[in-house]
This record gives sequence, C-alpha cells and structure tokens, in this order.
Amino acid sequence: MKHPDFAPQFSLHLIDPYAFAKQARRVCQALSFVLLLLGSTSNVWSQSPPFGYAWGKGTQGQLGNGGNSDRSTPVQISSVPGGRTAVAVVAGDVFGAALANDGTVWGWGTGGNGEFGNGTTGSAGFSATPVQANALPGGRITTAIASGYYHVLAQANDGTLWAWGYNVFGQLGNGGTVNKSIPTQVNALPSGRTAIAIGAGAYHSLAVANDGTVWAWGRGDFGQLGNGATANSSVPVLVNALPGGRTAVRVVGSGGVSGASHSLAVANDGTAWAWGPGALGQLGRGSTAASLIPVQVNPLPGGRTFVSIAAGGSHSLAVANDGTAWAWGNNGNGQLGDGTVTLRTSPIQVTSLSGGRTFVGIAGGASYSLAYANDGTVWTWGFGSNGQLGNGSTADSRTPVQATGILVGHKAIAVGAGVNTSLAAVQDNSLPVASCQNVIVSAGAGCTANASIDNGSNDPDSGDTITLTQSPAGPYPLGPTVVTLTVTDSHGATASCSATVTVQDTTAPVPNLTSLPDATGQCSASIATAPTAADNCGGTITGTTSDSLTRTTQGTSTVTWTFNDGHGNTSSQTQNIVVHDTTAPVPVLASLPDATGQCFATIATAPTATDDCRGTITGTTSDSLTRTTQGTSTVTWTFNDGHGNTSSQTQNIVVHDTTAPVPVLASLPDATGQCSATITAAPTATDNCAGTITGTTSDSLTRTTQGTSSVTWTFDDGYGNTSSQTQNIVVQDTTAPVPVLASLPDATGQCSAT
Repeated sequence: MKHPDFAPQFSLHLIDPYAFAKQARRVCQALSFVLLLLGSTSNVWSQSPPFGYAWGKGTQGQLGNGGNSDRSTPVQISSVPGGRTAVAVVAGDVFGAALANDGTVWGWGTGGNGEFGNGTTGSAGFSATPVQANALPGGRITTAIASGYYHVLAQANDGTLWAWGYNVFGQLGNGGTVNKSIPTQVNALPSGRTAIAIGAGAYHSLAVANDGTVWAWGRGDFGQLGNGATANSSVPVLVNALPGGRTAVRVVGSGGVSGASHSLAVANDGTAWAWGPGALGQLGRGSTAASLIPVQVNPLPGGRTFVSIAAGGSHSLAVANDGTAWAWGNNGNGQLGDGTVTLRTSPIQVTSLSGGRTFVGIAGGASYSLAYANDGTVWTWGFGSNGQLGNGSTADSRTPVQATGILVGHKAIAVGAGVNTSLAAVQDNSLPVASCQNVIVSAGAGCTANASIDNGSNDPDSGDTITLTQSPAGPYPLGPTVVTLTVTDSHGATASCSATVTVQDTTAPVPNLTSLPDATGQCSASIATAPTAADNCGGTITGTTSDSLTRTTQGTSTVTWTFNDGHGNTSSQTQNIVVHDTTAPVPVLASLPDATGQCFATIATAPTATDDCRGTITGTTSDSLTRTTQGTSTVTWTFNDGHGNTSSQTQNIVVHDTTAPVPVLASLPDATGQCSATITAAPTATDNCAGTITGTTSDSLTRTTQGTSSVTWTFDDGYGNTSSQTQNIVVQDTTAPVPVLASLPDATGQCSAT
C-alpha cells in the first residue's frame, strides 16, 4: 500500500459522461443479448473477443495484457471468459478496471489494497490479466464504475453504490476507514435517494442522486467534498447546492498533486461547476483561488454548453455541445492541447481534430489527456514519456495526436486514464458474416493444395477489418476435406461456416531426367533400368513400356516409356536404343601364308576373320587368286561385317621357278667331219615351266680345226634357272689325198725341170 502523502499526479474516469446513458443501455442490451444467445445456434462470439485496449505505463501489470512493460502503441487487454467486452474503462495508480457488457467488473495490475474486489490483498493482489470482482449481492448488476488511486466505486442498477479497495480516508463511504477487498455497500443516500451518476478523485468519491443533488465522501482537506469544510468523511455528505436551482447530471474528481484533488460537475443547464484546490487554475474560474463549495467554471464562448467533463492531475477537460473540446489548469506538458505550455485559468479550446472530427468522450491522466471522436478514433496529448499517447512515441505533444497500431479501425466507446496508463473500450455493432463455398483445386507439391473457401465474408460495421482463418489450415490432402472458416473482426467477434475443399491430382508425373541416355551396344543393346518420374502425389513412379528393351538391329530405335500416377495422369518419355557396330572384323591369322608355286601359284582357300557381331567372316577379294608371273604379288582380302565395318589383310602369291631345264638328250651326239664339222641343230631341254627350251650358245658351231672341240649349250628358262650341256665337234681327216690327175705329167725341163 502506498502512503497518500506520496501519491503521484493522476486522474481517474468512469464511463464517458456524455455517453453514460448509452452505456447503461448497452449493459442492459448486453444482458438481453446473452439471454437471447442461450437459445440460438447463430455464429456469435465463438471465441473471446478483445476485452479492451491499453497503452502507456505497464511495469506493474496495469496494461492487462499479461506483460509488465510500457507500450507506446495500444495492446489488447487479455480476453475474459464468455466473450465479454468492456463498455467502460478506468484506471488508478497501478491498476486498471473495466465494466463488462454483462455488468461484471474486472480488474488487473497491482491491487494490494483490495482494488480487484475479489478478496485478494497484498502480494496475492497482483494479476497482469483481468480477474473478476465479486458479484454484487442480491443479483444486482453494475452499470457504472469510477476509480481513485487505489479504490473502485460502482453504481448498481438499483441505484445503490458499492466500493472496495483503499479506505484510509473513508472513500468507500461505509462509515469506516478499513480497506475492503470485496464490494461493500456505500451508506445509503438520505431520504431514499438513488445514484444516477458517480465519480472519484484520488482519495474521495462522488455521486449524483436522482434528485440532482451531489454527494461526496472521503478525503476533504482540500475542500474536494464541496460542503464548505475540509474534514474527511467516511459517509456521503451533501455538496452545497448549485445556485439558481440547478441540478447536477454528472460529476468527476481528479488525482491532484499529493492528493490535492478537485471536483467537477455538469448542471442540467449545461453549465460547469468546480470546487477544491485552484492554485494551477484547475477550477476554471479565471483565477487560482481555491473553493470549498461549487463555483462556476467560466462559460464557454459562443453560447456553447458543457456536455462531458473530466479531470486530470491538476487540469480539467470538457466536451461542448458542438463537439469541441476545452481545457484549463496546469499545462506544463501541453496537456491542455492548445499548442502551448501556458497555464490557463479559464477554458481554452483544444486544437481541433483533423478531418472534421468532433470530440465525444474525454479523460485526463496525471499530465496528459485522452479523448475519442465521433468516428471512434482515439486522440491524446500532453506528457508521453511512458508511451501513454499511444502514437508509437514517448515524446510530449501539445496538440492531439491519434493513437495508432491495432486500435486503428476500432470504434472507441469509452476511454480512461490513470497516472500514465491509457485505456479504451471499443464497440462492435454487428457480427462478421461468414460465407463459404466448396472449392476444387489441383494438387501441388506433396500432393496437397492450399485453398480458400471464403466466398465474400465481411463485417457490416464500417471501419472494421476481418481476419480469415481456416481449420484445418491446409495445405489439404488429396480428396475431400471439410474445412471450417472462422471470420474474426477487429473486436474479436467471430462467425464461421464450413465447406469442402476437394483436392484433385491433375498433374502428370515429371520425368526425373530431362532426356534419357541412349542405351548403346555394338551388336545388341538393352535398356537395363526403367526410368522414373517424380509425381506430386505418387512420389517416384517407374516407367512402363510394351516395347522390347533389347534390340539387335543395327541403327537407332526408340522405346516409349509411360509414367502413370494412378490418378488418370500420364506422361511419356522416349529413350533411344542405339545398336552401332563400330568394331571391324579381326583376321583369324595375324599374317596369311604365302601361296607359292614354280610356274604358277594359286590361293586355294579364302582367309577368315572373327567379328564381334557376325562371328566368322570369310574374306573376299576382286584380285586373281592364280598368278603365273614369276615373282611376288599380293592379294588383298576384305572382311566386311555388313555393318559398315571392314578390315583387310594381304596375302602374297609367290611364283618362283627354281628348277633348271633338263636336256632332252642325256648326251649330245658329236658333230663330226673330215675337214670341218658343224652342229646343225641346237639341242633342246625340257623345262617344268617353259616347256621345250632350245639351247643357246655363243660358241662357233662350225669347226675346221682337226680334233675334238666342245660347244656348250645353255638352257635358260627365263626365270633365272639354267642348265648346260656340251656337244663335241670332231674334225678328223681319215681320207688320204686323191691326186687330181690320175697320173701326173712329167715335169720336164731343158736344163732342169721343176
């Protein structure tokens, strides 16, 4: 518990006073709505909507979002059971509270003095998310709330008042000063009066009775009770009557500096009244004087009247009947919103909102201000170091700036401000509309597909946005899947519908290889392995074919593979079988034997070669296989496998006559004569190749010399083979000379005779 002497500057606010009657109706309508739903099957709050929004200081859980850090843009206050939403929000020093649409009250943050109203105190009185206050007894329903620094004030539907929390100054109004951790009834207003409006300052409480009188209790040392005294009161005391027979319609209290709170009221004629300390001009009377009784706030210019009021730490705020906003009092941080930091003792107009917007509801924090406009947007100005302006910055602003983030697009119906914590309740006028359609889609990767069944789901509320979620979320498997579409609007309201997503496999398998490798071979070729394809549904699919996978015919032929995923989708791919014999026949013999002969030679047998495809191949040639010409000649054999591959081999034919001619006569007869002898005929020899060969000689065939001489005959077959034979020529004179004259004449002479 904090000692009151060290209470920081702060302001509290109940439901926007201008909208008080509307809020009360909303609570009743909400209760009726809940009862109606008990017998309905319509799509309504099928999941908890956002309870409200908060931003600014959050180190003690006072943002209600489950965390404990400051936030410079709005965050959702954690949802509460039953789809409840806040219709009014207020904040104390380190806690927040809200009135839900079913009349329940919820609190969060640090509530060690019993501020949660659920029976917890001390360390047990801490929760960073909303917890429910105990119900009012007798079936009563709360219709309005207000908060001080550490206490909560509630107004019930029967006009009774209830309070809980810190009570040192008697601010709970039950006649005592003991803290209460559950709702405790404020002492009844005299003469059967009932409350129609409430307000609270840092340590005091206020109420307007059904007869227009104002009542106050709690701390009074600054004149904040308005009864002309400075004493505290633990029971309601009558605030001095407003002059001229006026009656009050709404009241508020401020946080003040060290508890120096002031109070404000709006009268039935649209005038505003204030009491308590005035050193910072917060009473708006044109001076800095204090007052122990209500004094009139200086009138607004142009005949405007006050409609809604609020109080900050030491500044005051109001909304006029024309939708303008006005402020007065302390302005050290720009909390008056007039673009200056000048203290004002009379109402000064807050800078107008952009876009022609007008102000509807307003609240004051310690040194900043908060309002919502006719379009539901939220605007802030003043001190911003904890992010309480909600615009993503921690800088001060002397003119209104719009709270941003997730609050944009939501229509505020109430705002509240603590010391440095801002709160907003939002309205959802209509539920979203879910519209579904059956969808047929083609399967993608993994044999699944994503698909939306949305068929124009919408939210009738202007400015609301919707979020679509599907369950299951997808991707969806092959075949039909029943999917539920949930449409969530900006406020968390949901509607749902269902439809069927049918995923069909319309994608043919895709071959794993862009092109299949040729199956090759010399004499034959076979495809050893069937190709595969990747299918989005069937995974790996092996191709099938009715074609022969082994081919022996030389050349290129094709096999067509079919990939069938079993879902009616096929693809095909061709693969070549290339039988290409590129190997020439190999001769059986490395070298062929010569075909030889004396006079001629003939190759009797063609050689052979071995072929990888054709087996034994017999050589062919166009050359003559018989040769008679002496010498070596060649026959070229060709081995052709019929596939365009040939090899060749040569074989020699060697005609080599090595036999000399043989003389016909073993010995030649002598050629004889008395005086001479002549060989008249050349001898012959028989040759194996040349036949009869006539001998030749260089010797003289006629001889005259007595005696025997020889002639050497040579037999040459013309192939380098010769033989020889000698023949004698015998000249032998065996005849004596025959005188010519039978008788010789006598040689006579005279003297002699010769």
